[in-house]
Amino acid sequence: MAYGQLAVSPNSPSGPLVFVVEVEQAINTDEVVSATKDAEVDAEAQQTLADLGVTVSGDLGAAATISVADGAEAPTEQQNFVLARGAGDEVAEGDQVALELAFVNWGDNGSLQSSWEVGGPQITTVVAAATLIGGLVGVPVGSRVVILMPGDEAAGTVASAYVVDVAKIL
Repeated sequence: MAYGQLAVSPNSPSGPLVFVVEVEQAINTDEVVSATKDAEVDAEAQQTLADLGVTVSGDLGAAATISVADGAEAPTEQQNFVLARGAGDEVAEGDQVALELAFVNWGDNGSLQSSWEVGGPQITTVVAAATLIGGLVGVPVGSRVVILMPGDEAAGTVASAYVVDVAKIL
């Protein structure tokens, strides 16, 4: 709105501007990546995922990847698995959270994309109505979660598998 002589409306300010910014919280990348290091692994969830043909690689407290076995049956509804449970506060609707995540399209392990690979956590607001992120409501900070999403032919989407580390509530 303040572009000096390039102002597009008569009420636009011209001249120097001063912005005052208050930093309320900083996110340390190492803190985010290591958030799951003390989580307790759920062997039953791990076995269920193996039975579904889904494999998560990577130690807790480090980058993770996810893959789907050739021929594994795609999910027909969203499924959430807490693979390792953290000890932090539970995520609630409306919380803004820092997440590390990786996902792969069903039947195409070469499609893997990862926030760990691009060097930074994803910041998002948890909305229960939003299918993927809504699956994190009630999950404690420090947890590693696997979310299996069905495809939607009408929308042109394919089934996908996500591994999500819930790093911090902001």
